[in-house]
Amino acid sequence: MLMFDQLYATREKTMEPKFELLEGFCATGKGIRTTNENGASARDQGALWANLMQTGFLSPILAATGEETVWGIYSRFEKDHTRPFDFALAARTPIGYPTIESGETIEIPGGDYAVFRLTGASPEEVSVRVWESIWAWSAVNPLRRAYGIDLERWSLGELMRGGPVSVMVYISVRPR
Repeated sequence: MLMFDQLYATREKTMEPKFELLEGFCATGKGIRTTNENGASARDQGALWANLMQTGFLSPILAATGEETVWGIYSRFEKDHTRPFDFALAARTPIGYPTIESGETIEIPGGDYAVFRLTGASPEEVSVRVWESIWAWSAVNPLRRAYGIDLERWSLGELMRGGPVSVMVYISVRPR
């Protein structure tokens, strides 16, 4: 598996995002603190995804809410994507929903987001390609990216079935 820092150095043509105003919401899940240095983020996030698939820690929330979306939530950036940040896997929940064991509730603020969408053969391929494009876009548009809360939107059904998967990544941006 290629490391994210290697991919950043060998990025392909920039994918242009669509811009959306996202309504705020709450999400409940489990998180970690990580960094993109030396591929740590790929390993740490992979371990959190493996834990989700093995234990189903979001299953009670998804069943109770009728949702199928798993959100990858990036927050508390120390500076930018080269410095430490928090990453959580969570499901959308109503305000006041009980937190799961060893979990947390995260408030996602409404605001302006650049949205990147990509479909591919596997979650790993899609994740690598979309983040490669986001980093390339960020390098060309350094003043747009806000490093607030960034989101990945995954369909658990697609992930469980195998085969093609798609992801939508919402990057917090500063208003023009």
